[in-house]
Amino acid sequence: EYLKGVLYYSKNFLEPRLSVSFKAGKYSSIKTSYNRPVQNINQINNSISPVNSLEVWLPSGPNIKPQYADLYDLGFIKAWNKANLELSADVYYKSMYNQLDYARHAELFLNPNLEGELRQGKGYAYGFEIMLKTPAGKFTGQVSYAHTRSYIRIKDLNNNRWYRSHQDKPVDVSFSAEYRVRPRWSLNINLLYV
Repeated sequence: EYLKGVLYYSKNFLEPRLSVSFKAGKYSSIKTSYNRPVQNINQINNSISPVNSLEVWLPSGPNIKPQYADLYDLGFIKAWNKANLELSADVYYKSMYNQLDYARHAELFLNPNLEGELRQGKGYAYGFEIMLKTPAGKFTGQVSYAHTRSYIRIKDLNNNRWYRSHQDKPVDVSFSAEYRVRPRWSLNINLLYV
């Protein structure tokens, strides 16, 4: 039990962000970036339960370290203004720390000792995305393809070997389009294949 006004937990993190962009032509550029995001609150849910859609948000504390990552990105953008087209491509790599997963047969629903069901470890992710879009005019839209892989390794789970996280999406194709019929009316379509 903690008394009112007593500091329960404190942890300071720097979240550096660096981004550099180079013009590679009149309508093209190359960009690169690094950032370190920190997540101090975690969503805990049991997605396999047919009756429980309750989301629990659990802050970091003495028993759950904040999740953080080092994210590196390299991208290219090319525009064709006369054709109203823009092409972008990105590749990234992410090292992740203090990733969360659950103990085997974890009891998450109304568990007062929920922190005891959680395990933490390392992870990494990588991938690329390519997108073609029409950014202006009566007809706008985009089509994109992404290939993203995500793996984690947590002590005492999966015999201490790497395994795919639930964010792992080897194939992600999306298409969206909008046609402006009038200034206040438009027709839209969105398709997604994961």
